[in-house]
Amino acid sequence: MVSQVAKSLALSVAEYITCYFIFTIITMPLHEWIHLSVARMLGGDGYIIATPFGALTVLTKTPQHFYLVALSGGILTALLFLLLFFWDVYDDDFEEYCSLIPLITSQLGYSIFEGIFVASMSIDSFVAWGTAVLLTCWAIGAVVSIAIYASKVKERILLRG
Repeated sequence: MVSQVAKSLALSVAEYITCYFIFTIITMPLHEWIHLSVARMLGGDGYIIATPFGALTVLTKTPQHFYLVALSGGILTALLFLLLFFWDVYDDDFEEYCSLIPLITSQLGYSIFEGIFVASMSIDSFVAWGTAVLLTCWAIGAVVSIAIYASKVKERILLRG
């Protein structure tokens, strides 16, 4: 017979993983759509292409304020996720807000890198360094996320058992 604590723990882990994967799937198209939308608002144009590792916004007409376009994808995606994060903190849904932390940190870190270096690096260097920055920021967020999640699981599920 499975105890109530084990059921609660399994459901909590399933919710955390499910939320993380759903938000991860949403992140890339949202990030690229924001780039394209901001470019169009600033007088540019372009399209989004799918790549083996994600997607890429290709500008056919570069707007005057190109760096705003470069910064916009990650920063606005992170801000939307931050809004969800605070909503979940208020709603006390720790599985969901913990699942957002790695995505927020990776989007913020990558957007700063993207805004500073997108115009000054070759595409190969940009992809290599961008991937390293993204994964480093994600890893920092993942460690924080797992630590907070483990603390909440201990507090709410294991100790109340």
